[in-house]
Amino acid sequence: MFLGYINIPNLMTFTGLTAAFLACRFSLQGELGPALVCLMLAGILDLFDGLVARKMQQDRDEALFGKQIDTIADMVCFGVVPAIIALNSGLSGRLDFIVQAFYMCCAAMRLGYFNVHGMTGAGKNSYFTGLPVTYGALFFPVVFISAGLLDQALAHTLIRITFVTVGVLFVLKVRVFKPQGIFYFIFPVLAILLSLYWLFRA
Repeated sequence: MFLGYINIPNLMTFTGLTAAFLACRFSLQGELGPALVCLMLAGILDLFDGLVARKMQQDRDEALFGKQIDTIADMVCFGVVPAIIALNSGLSGRLDFIVQAFYMCCAAMRLGYFNVHGMTGAGKNSYFTGLPVTYGALFFPVVFISAGLLDQALAHTLIRITFVTVGVLFVLKVRVFKPQGIFYFIFPVLAILLSLYWLFRA
């Protein structure tokens, strides 16, 4: 009756997409902490939706649909939303527009490349080429903590440098090994600790 496939991994992806939309809403209301928490939630859901999908028996079309949905959600969650959060945090000048557009274009390039080439290797030796865009969900909450310790001019400079650096890492031909094993514990713990900071900071 309807287009697409509804299953647990896709529902996780849609939940992450909804969290990213909430991040935009919170940032528009000037609530940086909840916005960054929602961004991290989207990152954790993206970390696990692929793991859940690999545990399920899916036919070819269902698996391909899931990969396409995941890519679209990644572009929104980790390509567009960090730029919107920065924009609503006061980085709204001409230079900021260039930096944020550069970052978003690099994210799109990275995701398009991954759709064509995927990962290299297999098992414990598998790796991505270029930094996965999901890592933005970890970098930006940390950078905004550091920026909060600086005066506004230095804080904005730090955030701009982060956008450019992460954007370059998206498209740079470097090997980034796929998180496995203990990292499925480490990343959620980091996200919880950062979330507690942003929700309960003075």
